[in-house]
Parts: sequence; structure tokens; C-alpha cells
Amino acid sequence: MSVLGSQQAQATCSGPVAPLAGACAPDITIHKLDGTTVRLSDLRGKVVFLNFWATWCQPCVAEMPAMQKAYEKLGSKDFVMLAISLDDSKEQIEAFVKNKTDQKISFTLALNPGRKASTSFGSEKVPETFIIDKSGFILDKVLGYRYDWSESLFIHYLQLLKAQ
Repeated sequence: MSVLGSQQAQATCSGPVAPLAGACAPDITIHKLDGTTVRLSDLRGKVVFLNFWATWCQPCVAEMPAMQKAYEKLGSKDFVMLAISLDDSKEQIEAFVKNKTDQKISFTLALNPGRKASTSFGSEKVPETFIIDKSGFILDKVLGYRYDWSESLFIHYLQLLKAQ
């Protein structure tokens, strides 16, 4: 297994952009709740778990504890977990986080202004999750609720991706 540097990884994913496994991930701008932005291409060199969700979506809310456990097991070295909300406002997301005192969320929550990010990924239903490798290629697309994000097989899969 080889380790790709950031510049080499950016050059690797230069094919067609599409929201399909095997294609380059669209280079969206991620709008974090703290007001900062980052482009998806800036995260090359890291495995990205990109989840589209909404506060009004019960399956989305139900899978968040497993996402948090996975994030805690994988850490932030060479791994980024992003949950981009389809809610209309930052206030809706902040109220959700405040009211979910029983549920710790330490991964990045982000906004989807004008639904540009979800549209770029062809994401119309939630929850929907994309696994993006260090080179920027979409490896997997999962539509619907997953209770097992923190199960050992999935964690092992992501650890192998991180080690590449």
C-alpha cells in the first residue's frame, strides 16, 4: 500500500465528476456551523464520511449515535466525518444539537445553502452517505438508515482506507 501525498492525491482524481461509486466526488464547499468554509478537495489525503441529513428526519437522527461512535473509534487523523443538513437554517441545527443533550456530537455539522452540496451529489433523500477515499473518489454510496456505522466490520473497512 502506498501513501499518497496531498498534491499527488489531487492529481489522481481528475476523471469525470459524478455522485456514483468510482467517480470523482464533486468539489463542494462545506459551510460549517461556525461560519468557516472548506472545499471537499481541501480534504484530499483523508478518508471522508459525508452524510446528508435533516433534523426532521427520524432515521437520520436515529443513526447519529452510531456515527458518533464510529467517529470516536476512528479519530480525526486521516479521517473526516461531515454531516450536511438539508434544514433551512443554522438555527434549526443549533436548536437540534442543544435539545439533544443525551447525544454527544463531535463530528462536523454543516449547512447546505441553496442545497448546492446535496444537488451536486444528486442527494434528494435523507439519510444518504458517501464514503470518499483519500484521492477524492467515491467508494460507496449508502441510501437510508444504517444502525451499524460503528460495527467492527465497517470500522475495519475505514481503518484500511485510512492506512492506504
